[in-house]
Amino acid sequence: IDLSMVSSETFCLPVADMSLNKMVRSLLNMANIRLDNAYEYPYMLRKNLVAQGRGISFTTEYTSKYEDHGVSFVPISNPSYPLRHAVYWNKDKLLSREEQTFLDFCVDYFKNL
Repeated sequence: IDLSMVSSETFCLPVADMSLNKMVRSLLNMANIRLDNAYEYPYMLRKNLVAQGRGISFTTEYTSKYEDHGVSFVPISNPSYPLRHAVYWNKDKLLSREEQTFLDFCVDYFKNL
């Protein structure tokens, strides 16, 4: 969906301390959508409000695989947003063989995306 098509909707945003909140606000800003009708709620409350027809919300692609409560998930096509991933660990701790293998896998995997 092109976000300009939903500019007049009520937005049920993730709570402010979630990284998804920043991503959604950035997407809406890129689409020149004003947030006059935007409210912040925890995930399950957002999902229930959407199911009741009281607004629209946002989630990650991973979460969208679990459709329930009469909620449909529609991918955003415009604007596009580069979702960045990171692996983090304690730099002062020696990594075990398994941890190093996992880290190497992650680095290779994300280089090739």
